[in-house]
Amino acid sequence: MGVFRDKSDKTFSSGELLLSHDHYNSSVHCFYYSCFQLIIDLLREEYMYTDEQISSGTNNSSSHSNIINQLKSCLINSKINYSFLDSYAKIKQLRVKADYSDENITEKKAMKIKEKAMKFREELNKIYENGI
Repeated sequence: MGVFRDKSDKTFSSGELLLSHDHYNSSVHCFYYSCFQLIIDLLREEYMYTDEQISSGTNNSSSHSNIINQLKSCLINSKINYSFLDSYAKIKQLRVKADYSDENITEKKAMKIKEKAMKFREELNKIYENGI
């Protein structure tokens, strides 16, 4: 198991703990980053990206978009259906709201993001299981 995959699992668990204590904004933050960390691990472990390749072009506000585009490119080249990546945009959108807006995230929205993150992570884990 790669380092970032382990971090991803722990970050997701942290999100669940925060959710169970009604810390909805912070739970959404964790659910998003659990997905992001798993993407990094997949790029490193399955697609053999170096840290330099992953970080190239990521030193600005669109760094997370660049990383998802790198994954999308890998999936297209591997002929893997990448439609599940659409859910990542929704998770990211609510994470930005949770982190930077003065509006609080509701329990219902946090639960919905948890479900989206779980499904997203399941899809990435299928790639680990089935190889590229």
